[in-house]
Amino acid sequence: MWAYWQALPRRKRQRLTGSLGVGALLVFPFVDLAFNLQLLNAVTDAAVFVILALGLNIVVGYAGLLDLGYAAFFAIGAYTTGILTWPPHGLELNFWWAMILSLPVAALFGIILGAPTLRVRGDYLAIITLAFGEIVPIAFRNLWHIDIELGGWTLVKNFNLTNGPQGLNPVGRPHLFG
Repeated sequence: MWAYWQALPRRKRQRLTGSLGVGALLVFPFVDLAFNLQLLNAVTDAAVFVILALGLNIVVGYAGLLDLGYAAFFAIGAYTTGILTWPPHGLELNFWWAMILSLPVAALFGIILGAPTLRVRGDYLAIITLAFGEIVPIAFRNLWHIDIELGGWTLVKNFNLTNGPQGLNPVGRPHLFG
């Protein structure tokens, strides 16, 4: 079998390996459910962190910028998805639509942070992004008693956006094919 594999052209081996990998990823949830392995959540969490690390590799590795607050954008996207799917808000958007809507929100915060720090490099960029990375979780933990007043009018009184230190639980779950 190994001799046959080595005899295949390199391009064909790459295609076959990619096809087998995609096939394994598609079959894995069904095998996990059939044998009650309960590995799907761990694999999903690992995949999310791999995506986070790949994005960090682009910023730190290819661009050469020391970004210490990179996870803040990850948190902004995650909280946006959680807020849009949390049942007490009454929105309960579809998980996939909430994820799509969280992309421009995280990008907007990236522009807000990126515009003033466009020309900053080195240690100063690290300090600014570290501060942003610390501000975001504190802000989300404190967005559970929101009052908005305009002049003498109270527009919003005691609105609970993020449920404070308790967090958004339960949030919407992704569903495929019903």
